[in-house]
Amino acid sequence: MGLSPQSNHQFSLFDKNIDKQKKLMRSIDSIDDKYGLYKVRLASQDQKRIWKMKRQKLSRNYTTKIDEILIVK
Repeated sequence: MGLSPQSNHQFSLFDKNIDKQKKLMRSIDSIDDKYGLYKVRLASQDQKRIWKMKRQKLSRNYTTKIDEILIVK
């Protein structure tokens, strides 16, 4: 799970319950601290990690991997 500081969170333009979301995240963080990671998850998360992205048609990493840069002749 990619954890990031609260200051780095980007909220939606249409979020109305930001305080409610912050309270929920603080609660989940405290449970994680007490009982360990992944004891509590959101309903939208894949509980058994069954779903995986298909990678057959994955784009190359032209901008992030130096060995995959295109060479034009």
